[in-house]
Amino acid sequence: MKAVQVPPAKVGKAWPHIEHWVKAALVRGSDHTPDQIGLHLARGTMQLWIAWNDRPRGICITELIEGARGRHCNIVVVAGEAFDAWRHLEEDVAIWAALQGCVRLEMTGRQGWVRRLRDWRPTLVRMEKEL
Repeated sequence: MKAVQVPPAKVGKAWPHIEHWVKAALVRGSDHTPDQIGLHLARGTMQLWIAWNDRPRGICITELIEGARGRHCNIVVVAGEAFDAWRHLEEDVAIWAALQGCVRLEMTGRQGWVRRLRDWRPTLVRMEKEL
């Protein structure tokens, strides 16, 4: 299994194979639509990573953000099948992010990620109230 970073020019070719994961990940709690994510990936303002062996097994979508506490890599989407088989590929993303000048990885996700990502430290809880 390896992590493959898809260049923006190749996102259109990869999109049909991963769009269902993007849609499923965005159903709860995201302000992005799949089309918006696709545009960001094609423009290079977000990055697509595919966990790959003989076919795509999962995806990670990242974005680089300049913040008051330094540049960081925000993980926008993680989705796929058999996550435990490719979870270790997070290290590839972390190495890449450090090479981009990032000082940390960040993500917002469902409470279940806290249990799955034991080496991550929850710092905030995102809450919403409909009006």
